[in-house]
Amino acid sequence: MVKVGYSVGMDSIRFILPKSIALKFLTKIELISKLRITTRNKQVQHYCKEKFKNKDSKNEKYPFKIRYINLKRGVKSLSNTILFIENSKELHTLARKNKKKLNFYVEIVFAGLHQPSKDIEDCVFKVLSKFVKRFKASSFDLALDFDSSKEITYKLKEWFGNASKKWSGGEIISIGKSLYANKIIDSSKYFNLNRILLYDKYHKQKYYHKERIPDKFINWKRLELTFSLHSKFLNQVENESINEAIEVLNDIARSIGATALFGGNIEILSKQVQMLLDLRHRHKFKAWIRQAS
Repeated sequence: MVKVGYSVGMDSIRFILPKSIALKFLTKIELISKLRITTRNKQVQHYCKEKFKNKDSKNEKYPFKIRYINLKRGVKSLSNTILFIENSKELHTLARKNKKKLNFYVEIVFAGLHQPSKDIEDCVFKVLSKFVKRFKASSFDLALDFDSSKEITYKLKEWFGNASKKWSGGEIISIGKSLYANKIIDSSKYFNLNRILLYDKYHKQKYYHKERIPDKFINWKRLELTFSLHSKFLNQVENESINEAIEVLNDIARSIGATALFGGNIEILSKQVQMLLDLRHRHKFKAWIRQAS
């Protein structure tokens, strides 16, 4: 069931670029001086290690590295940051494919864009707007929040596998309070769907991120889909192709009882897109869940 206030939103977007071009662009938009190693912020370092631990290429000559740009003072999560990833497995595979040095590419990640328990600063969308207008995105995530009394554990693997079988083939991985479908059948039929993730959002925010989430949100769950793109995100918006991704999200949400027949509310996604298209839109993305009594 979708609670009033819950919405579909874009939670992450990624860009894979030649390192020289990425550094030149950060210089142009006057952010290069803010690029820091994650050891400067223990919480950011911790979250990066957890989130990207499977990306480490284990290459001694070109070691995996994450740097970040802080877009908000005192940041304690990956929201309101830009991540600068080097020498991941994916980047090395791409470099080999294109016959480049292994450290030729970097990945730029804007994460935590849709977080009802965090304030997302306007400047994040100001910077992201520059990226989406200049570069092709490699992938993006759409997320839908909803309420469900189901406990997300390994015991739900069979249920989730059956519910998502059309897309996942029933192959589900369980890690903690998260269920993943990482192998999508006929991905091109579903706007290049790359991954399905269902997890206990209340548990993650309250116990992992140590946030003060009111107990009335104890049933808060999140369905999050990753789509491969390799084109300009705003082109998908302007030609309305993005609606295909939204419909895939709604179809999967309906299959697990996360939303009604008409699909999820897209208010947040609409506001995000409006700001990326035209920064004269001054939408605010406040932590309404933490403020709810």
